[in-house]
Amino acid sequence: MKVLHFGAGNIGRGFIAPILLKDQNIEHIKFTDINKNMISHINEVKEFHVIELGETKNIIKIDNKISGVSNEDLFLNNDYKIDILTTSIGALALKYIEDIVVKIIKNKENNNEKLIIMCCENGDKVSSMFKQQIQKLYNFDENLIAFVDVMVDRIVPDQKKTNIIDIEVEQYYS
Repeated sequence: MKVLHFGAGNIGRGFIAPILLKDQNIEHIKFTDINKNMISHINEVKEFHVIELGETKNIIKIDNKISGVSNEDLFLNNDYKIDILTTSIGALALKYIEDIVVKIIKNKENNNEKLIIMCCENGDKVSSMFKQQIQKLYNFDENLIAFVDVMVDRIVPDQKKTNIIDIEVEQYYS
């Protein structure tokens, strides 16, 4: 399965990517973000480290299964070969990606393909809220398009590293 993840920030890199990549069925995660520098860096190095802090550091290497695309390029590109769409951009920022999400949904419906959408934001039932926002713009086929509510929680302390892409996180999460 292929994932498109909106948000290459702390939660996207430090929590969502490692969780998703634990599933052996995930073939690839494509990050999209307004931070073109981060997207360029992801594409250049093609890997990063999630450093879990604790009594001992546990380093998780994320590689070979990641790439990046800017939000602008994603909107212009019609290659939406994804099975899962996830977000970690902030619940209030979801309104800025509505148009591209509708475009992706229409593409999936035209190809009679399923899509799972999970908003990995701080808040209760954010995916359900986003579903309602999308339904105001486009009445999609709920047999193909599923919005799944999730709760995320992981502490990402102030970063003291020099490498732009590696991320330090607390060991514990839910």
